[in-house]
Amino acid sequence: MLRRLLPLATVAAAALAPAAARAQPQPQPHDLLATLQSRACDWTTYGHDPSRDFASTCPSVPTTQNVAQLRPRWVAHASNVVTAQPTVADGRVYVGAWDGSFYALDLATGATRWQAALGNRAAAPWTDAHHDAYGQITSSAAVATVQGRRTVFVGAADSLYALDAQTGAILWRFDADPQQPTGQGEIESSPVVWQLTPNGHPWVLVGSDANQRSDYPGEGLWAIDAVTHQAVWHFNPETYTHQPLYGCGNVWSSPALDLQPWNPDPARRALAFVGMADCPDNSPSGSLASAGPVSLPAPPGQAPPPPRPCPTDGTDPYCPAGGTYDYAHRWQPYAEAIVGVDAATGTPVWSYQPHPPNNTSDDDFGSSPQVFTLPGGRRVVGEGNKDGTYSVVDRDSGALVWKAVEQGNGNIQDSQAVGGFIGNTAVGRATQGSAPQVFGAAAIDTPVRNDPATGAPTPQDDPTAPLTPMRSFDAATGAPAWQATQGPSYGASTVAGGVVYNGALDGLLRAYDAASGRLLWGFPLGAPISSGAAVAGETVVVGAGTSDTDAEFKACDPLSGPLYDLCHSAPLDAQLNPLSRTGEIWAFSPGTAAAPGVNGLPATLTTASPKHRAGPIRCA
Repeated sequence: MLRRLLPLATVAAAALAPAAARAQPQPQPHDLLATLQSRACDWTTYGHDPSRDFASTCPSVPTTQNVAQLRPRWVAHASNVVTAQPTVADGRVYVGAWDGSFYALDLATGATRWQAALGNRAAAPWTDAHHDAYGQITSSAAVATVQGRRTVFVGAADSLYALDAQTGAILWRFDADPQQPTGQGEIESSPVVWQLTPNGHPWVLVGSDANQRSDYPGEGLWAIDAVTHQAVWHFNPETYTHQPLYGCGNVWSSPALDLQPWNPDPARRALAFVGMADCPDNSPSGSLASAGPVSLPAPPGQAPPPPRPCPTDGTDPYCPAGGTYDYAHRWQPYAEAIVGVDAATGTPVWSYQPHPPNNTSDDDFGSSPQVFTLPGGRRVVGEGNKDGTYSVVDRDSGALVWKAVEQGNGNIQDSQAVGGFIGNTAVGRATQGSAPQVFGAAAIDTPVRNDPATGAPTPQDDPTAPLTPMRSFDAATGAPAWQATQGPSYGASTVAGGVVYNGALDGLLRAYDAASGRLLWGFPLGAPISSGAAVAGETVVVGAGTSDTDAEFKACDPLSGPLYDLCHSAPLDAQLNPLSRTGEIWAFSPGTAAAPGVNGLPATLTTASPKHRAGPIRCA
């Protein structure tokens, strides 16, 4: 039943891969030791590595001793906002923008090595015509070697693209929903690559979602063979449990991967972990239908709207044409859960499900799972939720180790949340030998939250949550360590060299002492930041620009006709901040000046550029 959707997807992927793309070059002789040394400090995937811990132990990263000396090395101007975390591999930076432009930049100078058009902007036969809710590229890239060729994998629209890392040539694309080629599915998830797979080919694992919509067959977690370009398996929680496609199997977080070849249970030797989105009531009279800036009750005496009909095109195998969706039965064991999946087969092994069935809160697991080891050796999986909680569960069983409210609850009304954990947390040690800590910032926490029992505004459990969204807590117990005042953030946090980095919607990239939370450095990028910083050796790379936040999407989505168009054509934050559509990629290194004349900044950046006249903030 896991392969129910594979035939069409497989045919589509095969048809989109020409013979030239299938022909793989022979590996070239090279100095293996030199290559391994040069790659040791790279940041080759979202979160640094398949565990998604967002931590680097490279010895040459900036530390608490010299991070205050960070200076702009270069800035590259993108054609649209950049919210993905840059990937750094082999001396290049790979990152995409919301309009579908994807860039390969020189790590040392910022010079453009190549640029590709993906998603809606890609030329035939590579075009993906799906409609996205946010941007064409919000996915962060992964770089890996496939049959001797360095290959870049990234999501754009509703396709997974593979590109030649040297030239930018598109090698193939895999469409997660070829049955509805102009539908509203999208891959916001960032891929992770598994090299030592059962068939010997690298597999790419990635999630797909349709932002709370029903009738999306591509929802869930995919494993794509990087050699054959075909789906190995597809875990769709709803079809797996013989449920109609209510919209309770979406994945916009990014999967983590953990390998234990010595594990006595074959199903647990390679485990993928994924956080599921919320399970909405999509009925015409349900809570999601009334979500918006203000939820109003139906006029007295108005008859309820008819049930939502099943699709007539056969895209929903468990909701045949002529039937209707019954959202009272939408809940299943993997809804709003952290799920452990056998990476070899796509079969779910366990599910941790903290929320009550059929709730109408907007409580996604959107901050991706991360795998780490507790003192004593226990391997665990942790993930933050939009309700402000962070949960840690056992790697093999999914049993709860601890759960605590670490941030504000993001629900501002029924079926609408804009706060809590959305940007990823980081897990690492503040100093060598210290206990692991979790570091992360909250999105737009408000002083009050929605009480799901009464629908009435209720003060946050922690009234300081909106004021101090940057926080750290003990990875073994959840006990608070420190908190700091900054702007709200959709960006991932990163820890390296005893320093925690986070970019916020106020446009500042900040660096904190991981042990104390003391602000060590900050720099204004001139645009709201939703990208996470990648730390590759001594260089810190981050994207800038935020066009639509979750607040605008939730406010605009329930509208229709001209009101919908007006809302999306003039984003709320664009009205408040004209720089919100600025798209840039920045690189910083200790004590460096910008490279003059090479797609970078003049040496007088911090004094001559109107947007950045303040220069760096020195706090240590």
